[in-house]
Amino acid sequence: MALPNNGLPATVTVHRCRPGEPLDRESWRCLIMGPIGAGKSSFIEALAGPNSSIADLSSDQLESFTKDVQAYEITGIDCVPRDAILLIDTPGFGDSKISQYEIVSKIKEWMKENDVEYFHRILYISPITSTRLAGSHRGVIECVKALSGRKAASGVGIITSMWNVVWGDKAQKRADNNFDQLQNETWNDFIKQGTHIVKFDNTHVSAVSIMTKLLQKFHVDIFTIDGLDDDDLNSQPYSEHLRKDLATRIHALHIRREVLASELESCSVAADKELEEALKLQFELVKEDVARFEGQMEQLDQPPLPESS
Repeated sequence: MALPNNGLPATVTVHRCRPGEPLDRESWRCLIMGPIGAGKSSFIEALAGPNSSIADLSSDQLESFTKDVQAYEITGIDCVPRDAILLIDTPGFGDSKISQYEIVSKIKEWMKENDVEYFHRILYISPITSTRLAGSHRGVIECVKALSGRKAASGVGIITSMWNVVWGDKAQKRADNNFDQLQNETWNDFIKQGTHIVKFDNTHVSAVSIMTKLLQKFHVDIFTIDGLDDDDLNSQPYSEHLRKDLATRIHALHIRREVLASELESCSVAADKELEEALKLQFELVKEDVARFEGQMEQLDQPPLPESS
């Protein structure tokens, strides 16, 4: 990719697509996923560059509040054989209010609404600053692996983020160890099949270089994500991951509801009305979450509708 004298790529434009806006059918379609706070919004912002009108995305729209699927049309990046990229942002995994089931359902709904049958790439943003790879993050990674399938591993890109906030020898060593773990253990089975793992340092040049690398192939990988093109989510390779996530959430909420009920009883005895009202509100919110996640579990466990003859 040719760079001008200032070392920056040629002008890149990032356009936030509006609901119902026609999408470029000939563009690369890249699904971007990752846990909340991983830096998905920062990556999109960096692609646009510091002078773009979209450059305040990560500050004005906190990633943990990205509740819906959102497409961005990107031009100006050397990504033959196509001229444009559709980067499809998704809600972050690990949000206390949004289950893995709901995220997958939102992707499925977006595909239907926009007549999209497949993606060319899955880009997974993975923060490098964790002290260790938590069990919840491992569960997210296993779900993403099941979504794409190992047969589409060459269409998966692992973008490690937050290298720009790694300060000091101790933090650098931890980040390097995390990268080695992701490369040689966590994603090793996919990397052996063609998955790329790269480092994003939160700059425009870095973001553009990453997209160029991940898309610069003469062949085009196409995958649909099993089950997203039909109405059956309960018997897909990733279904057990969705069930496990819902079961974990429901169990934790039941415990939280019992704790709140006990605290409410204590407040009633102590006649602390202000605290009692605050706890009642929390109790009702927990009840709503339990009902929502139990409803999703019921939907997930429903048998598929018989095919019409």
